[in-house]
Amino acid sequence: MTSNDEIEFASLFAATRYGQSAKSEARIQAERRAVMTDKQRSRGGRARSVQMNYRCTPAHKALISGLSEHMDVSAADMFEEAVALLAKKKGYKGASDAS
Repeated sequence: MTSNDEIEFASLFAATRYGQSAKSEARIQAERRAVMTDKQRSRGGRARSVQMNYRCTPAHKALISGLSEHMDVSAADMFEEAVALLAKKKGYKGASDAS
């Protein structure tokens, strides 16, 4: 048996933007976007899913840190831009197995 209070309480959620299960995908997307930083949002939703590591000299690391700070971007953003420019300059079209 359902009381009037329970019906009234349930109706509050049915009228909201995210109350229906059909809207759950929009709610999840809104929550995911809410926790992103401004720089993550500026990438247009392209999430980085692969990690690359390499060894370098302390001088090279300082150069990377200084340049990325000067450009006001992360080192990863800087590398993406630099590699894209280098590939274009060298005429590299991309690997056939790149995903």
